[in-house]
Amino acid sequence: MANHYRNYLLDSNQPTKIPYDVSLRVDRCRVVHCSCSCADSVSWCAHVVAVCLKRINNREEVEFRPQIWDSIAALDENRLKMFVQYLVNELPNEVGKAHHT
Repeated sequence: MANHYRNYLLDSNQPTKIPYDVSLRVDRCRVVHCSCSCADSVSWCAHVVAVCLKRINNREEVEFRPQIWDSIAALDENRLKMFVQYLVNELPNEVGKAHHT
């Protein structure tokens, strides 16, 4: 099961302190995917490395978000029905399109 971590960093090297959205997906203690909203073309930019180090040194400061599939799999039958009803009510056009394709 993969864990998803997300953090927002401010680049202190920039005069305007630009915020970056950094995302890590970790599976069995290995980073299997990482991304950053900065303009660097490398996948392991300084912001990704900073979040990895922050996660190692300050676990509680890096937000953990379970993947949607893990959250859905944890629902009991009644809550799953409620979730589907919510989706049908909130996204009727999208559900109708998916049903007719």
